[in-house]
Amino acid sequence: KIVLSPCNGGKLLSYYCFFPREVGDYVNQAWGVEDRPVEELLAPFPELDERVRAHLAIGKDIQPWRLWMQRPI
Repeated sequence: KIVLSPCNGGKLLSYYCFFPREVGDYVNQAWGVEDRPVEELLAPFPELDERVRAHLAIGKDIQPWRLWMQRPI
């Protein structure tokens, strides 16, 4: 799943890309570390429309965030 979020009056586009944890191992994820390569971002989405891939390919500040799925309590 990819979510687009325009920011700063549309001058900045933030993309949030969600994919299963097995595709990327971020056990040692930390804030403020160096950006991940754009190839790592694109790897989980080989079938993605080329126009969307082109947008993602010019990305900067690529940082993984861990998200946890939890059963309802």
